[in-house]
Amino acid sequence: MPPEPAAARSTPGREVSAVAVDLVVPVAAYYLLRGGGIAPGPALLLARTPWGAGLLVDAAVRLAMALALPVDVVPALGSVLSVVTFVGLQVIQQVYFVRVDLWGSLADSRPVGPID
Repeated sequence: MPPEPAAARSTPGREVSAVAVDLVVPVAAYYLLRGGGIAPGPALLLARTPWGAGLLVDAAVRLAMALALPVDVVPALGSVLSVVTFVGLQVIQQVYFVRVDLWGSLADSRPVGPID
């Protein structure tokens, strides 16, 4: 049996590094925003809702695809679904940000949102 290529061998601690990044980055971003005096306004807090709902719908569609379609078709449709989900959620988010005038408020440094 030929030796395993170096790239294929797992590096000890690689999984731990990925988990650490997933945990540290959001916490660091929170403290950076709070410590810098920049508080996320209601517009940014409510921007999470469409992403959460959209990604739950994406997961349900992926499950239905995996159960109903042939195995050869699912990877290609999964890639298409990823692009459609991401672009669709970006459009929804940008329309929402324009509606609540987030971009103008960032220039003025005043919090905005539907609660204003």
